[in-house]
Amino acid sequence: MNLLFNKIILHHSKTKDSETVSWDAIRDYHIKTNGWKDVGYAFCVEQVGLKSQVMIGRPLTEYGSHCLGQNIGSVGICVVGDYDTEKLPLEKELLLIDLCVFLCVTLGINPKEIYGDRDFHPTKTCPGNIFPLRRIKENVIRVFTSYEGIRLLLSNELKLER
Repeated sequence: MNLLFNKIILHHSKTKDSETVSWDAIRDYHIKTNGWKDVGYAFCVEQVGLKSQVMIGRPLTEYGSHCLGQNIGSVGICVVGDYDTEKLPLEKELLLIDLCVFLCVTLGINPKEIYGDRDFHPTKTCPGNIFPLRRIKENVIRVFTSYEGIRLLLSNELKLER
């Protein structure tokens, strides 16, 4: 089944990130405590060892369970950490921007359609009061626009070469 996605919704785990894998604990919580069939997010960005990594969650062949009322059509990404109290590390921010650009290109999502959970649930702070949501969105738009421009130039060049 091919699902259509039109937005990305960013979250934080509101837990301390460390060198151990938190993703398995999040998945267990969603399955064992919430009774869901899988983790609610499609992706997670977290520190594993000394490096930040993208972890894969619920497959994009089904919608997630991450933002009440917005799950259909959205890709949920969780960034492990508590961004009400700590700054998002640069390595995680860059990885998150790359992931969002990839999803926009691959799934045809307009990069202006990136939100925080709090945009749909104003009583929440998620993805955190000091999470740089606006800066991330602006940089995804910049990279996506550059990519689309390069793709158009290459496409035109290839047409001329034929």
